[in-house]
Amino acid sequence: MRIRYTFGPVPDATRVEADTVACDAFGLLARFARVRFRVPGWWSPDFRTDWSERRTSSGGRLDRITISMWKYVPADARESRPFYEYASIEDDPVCGTIDSGDWRDSLSAAVAHETAHSLADLLKGSDPVMFSGGIDEIRRRFRPHGGLWLDVYRELRTRVVNAGTRVPEEGWAGIDVPPAVWCGAAFSPRQEGVEA
Repeated sequence: MRIRYTFGPVPDATRVEADTVACDAFGLLARFARVRFRVPGWWSPDFRTDWSERRTSSGGRLDRITISMWKYVPADARESRPFYEYASIEDDPVCGTIDSGDWRDSLSAAVAHETAHSLADLLKGSDPVMFSGGIDEIRRRFRPHGGLWLDVYRELRTRVVNAGTRVPEEGWAGIDVPPAVWCGAAFSPRQEGVEA
């Protein structure tokens, strides 16, 4: 059962906090991707937050990630909004629906979902299935929520979002994290204990 939420104008202070949370999450996810997936330095999609209530969904592709903010950020910052995942993975314990009681977790999961789409577009060319698989296997692996996307998304959710959207004390698998990625003109990744 899904709860119906009343949507109202979000105060400016909450909007600024939400934009910062989204940019911080994207910056951290991008930093992790550079380490885990050996993402090239030129990959830097245009990250945008969209507050228009006419925008019905978020989207991620190789060159752009757009997050539909009003779906995840309540008018009252003390409320919560869950992040509902697609039915095929909604009950997955690692990358399923999030309802932690904090809208920031839901927003971070939405950013991870769309970042996984962008990374999957990037990584298609280096996936072994592209060169050795049959056409049906290629279609299953590379469709929008296919195997490659799920592998990337599972890593992002396990190592970053579900871990509390922070860099672990020991870094990721003992690998030094590269410099922070800027997202947007007004925001930069800011995490406690992480140098940008």
